[in-house]
Amino acid sequence: MESLLPIALFSTGLSLVYAVGELVDRRPGIRNWLLSTIYVTLALTLGHAYLLTTGQIIAFPHLLHIHTPLTYAMGPCLNLYLRLSIDREARISTRFYWHLIPAVFVAFAMIPHYLLDDETKMQLVSAFLRGETPGYTTYFYFGGMAQLCAYLLLLVYQLQDVLTRESLQRESSARITLLITGWALLATVTVLLGFATRNLIILRSTLLFMSTLVPVLYWIQRRHPGFFLELETAVQKERYRRSQLGGLDLSGLQSRLERLMREDRIYLREDLTLPALAEQLGATPHQLSEYFNRHQETNFAGYINRRRIAVGCNSKSAFNPAFARHTGQSPSAYRRSHSRGHA
Repeated sequence: MESLLPIALFSTGLSLVYAVGELVDRRPGIRNWLLSTIYVTLALTLGHAYLLTTGQIIAFPHLLHIHTPLTYAMGPCLNLYLRLSIDREARISTRFYWHLIPAVFVAFAMIPHYLLDDETKMQLVSAFLRGETPGYTTYFYFGGMAQLCAYLLLLVYQLQDVLTRESLQRESSARITLLITGWALLATVTVLLGFATRNLIILRSTLLFMSTLVPVLYWIQRRHPGFFLELETAVQKERYRRSQLGGLDLSGLQSRLERLMREDRIYLREDLTLPALAEQLGATPHQLSEYFNRHQETNFAGYINRRRIAVGCNSKSAFNPAFARHTGQSPSAYRRSHSRGHA
């Protein structure tokens, strides 16, 4: 176990250096803050794992589970960082903050633990090292690692377009992505298994996986500085290859759609369906659905409702439901809320 000390300390220090380095930029953006949070969490998790598995946490009882709330934030930060890195049009949304609620809840729930005296914390550590039933804080940490494992699986699902056999053979960025996610998944699963069985041998093997992960990230950054640009390109190529829009004249489709909306006012037909509109445009329903999602940033129903609202529809009975579907409020409720806002 002593042989892991140099690499564990090196990886912890390297993570902290990376975390600070991301914020040294004059105007750090959201990606810098996200990556800094990820590296800080890695450093605290790695340091805590070493102290716990070697029993040295007894000398630093105030550090016991200090990193637990951050483990709940790591998954959402990883997910958002990846989206911002491979999609230039991606933006941070309120959904991201909802994903941080577990981290905030655990931080408040851990306050009684953080206020415990050092002697009580030492007793908790000793009980864990003896394999006795852990306290609630250990269950919190277990839950955080389980959540991180779920987010890593979600990342794999989101990148399924570039993790195909063909992409792995062609694109180095796809192979690197598989290496990183596979390594991280192996580390988190090992942590879960170690805590579930309270087996120190398994937990110590976790230290090996976690300690080597940071140098691997360092090597990738040095060897492939344009990694995310390469990954974005690979994702776009694979999406284009699978796209239903290949070979379709998009400008012609857009012109025909505008003509139907402007001249024929086809959106006024209450029985209008996606297949019917697609047939008039000379496209398949799948092609038209993909067109709306990619180029209009909405679906068929959203596009038609937007058109109906823009012109006021041809009747109150058609306008009111369309307005409610688009804004989430009836016209009268919308007017009342805005009247109060300007009062």
